[in-house]
This record gives sequence, C-alpha cells and structure tokens, in this order.
Amino acid sequence: MVQEGADILRSDWEVIRKYEQAIRPLKVKAGGSFQGVDGAPTIWTTSGADSLPNNLKNSQNKKRQFNRGVRKQMEAIIQAIHTGTDIRGIEVTIPQSRIDYVARIKIDGKTQDVMVEYKHWTGNLPEGRALLLAENLEDQLARHISGGAGRFKVLIIRWPAFNQLDAASQADFKGVIEDAREMGRRFDIKVIFTRL
Repeated sequence: MVQEGADILRSDWEVIRKYEQAIRPLKVKAGGSFQGVDGAPTIWTTSGADSLPNNLKNSQNKKRQFNRGVRKQMEAIIQAIHTGTDIRGIEVTIPQSRIDYVARIKIDGKTQDVMVEYKHWTGNLPEGRALLLAENLEDQLARHISGGAGRFKVLIIRWPAFNQLDAASQADFKGVIEDAREMGRRFDIKVIFTRL
C-alpha cells in the first residue's frame, strides 16, 4: 500500500533518473550555436526540461493521475530520444502557450521543427470531467496553433492510450482534434493526431 502524501513512488524516482540521464546530452548540445531549417533560428532550449522531473519530485500531495501524466510524458521523451528523435526543446514557451516538446523531424519530405503535445487521459471519464478536459484541450491546441503560427508548420498530438478512453470521451476529443485541424489550416499548420 502506498501512503498518500508520503512521497512519490519508487518507480517515479526511476523514471526521473532515466529522464535526467536521457536529457543530459541535450543540455550539453543546447549550449552550442544552432541554426534552424531554412536558416531560421532553432528554439533549442532546455530551460523547461527540468520542470518535468521537478513537477514529479514535488507531487507527493497531488493526485496519482497528475503524477501518472507527468511520468508518461517523461517516458515518451525518453523513448523519443532513444529512438533518435532530434528533440529541440522541452516544455518550450511560445506566445500564448507552452509546448510539451519540439522535435526536428521529416514530414511530407521536408525536415522541420514540429510542436508535439502529449496526452495520457484514459478510462471512463464522467461526462462533466470529459467535457472540462475537452474544453481545456480545445483552448490549449488553439493557443499552440496561434502562438506557433509563422514559426511551425506542424503540430503533432501524441495520445498513445486514446483507445483506453470510453467511447463518448473519444468522440468528444475527436471533435476537438477536428476543430484544431480546421484552425490549423487557417494558420498554415498541419495538425497530426497519432496514437503512437
């Protein structure tokens, strides 16, 4: 049994250790001078990278769902780094918003910096909770798109556990994602939804 408020889980400490080890080379690399695609300056920041483990380290009095979300985001970044994804920034602040991470990847035959928003909401969400989360997601994606316009051409929404949501919640979130795609077209940003 885990005593609530006592400390975070041992497994959380292990993820923190692996994450800090995985991002260490990024911190060294970010100290250099980098140019973005087509000569545009690359974001290259690690200032937000420490916010994730700090959130988890200081979350002993938060609900386990919060900790699980932070942990899953950290695990996704570790996996991206280990599979060779060129992470350019973590918890990157742009006008109006903060992006989970920025990566340089090839999409549609062109290498470009992309915004990545990671989600890990699962289960049978009560109708009121699902509605609140859908509204929050809609607002968040709109801020990503408007704040990233002119700098980014792609926003990827990564939601590996999407199929673990109840059908009604999936329908709500699919509607939000479709609205984001429409908004993205107006701002010349391609919105990609992936369950990978």
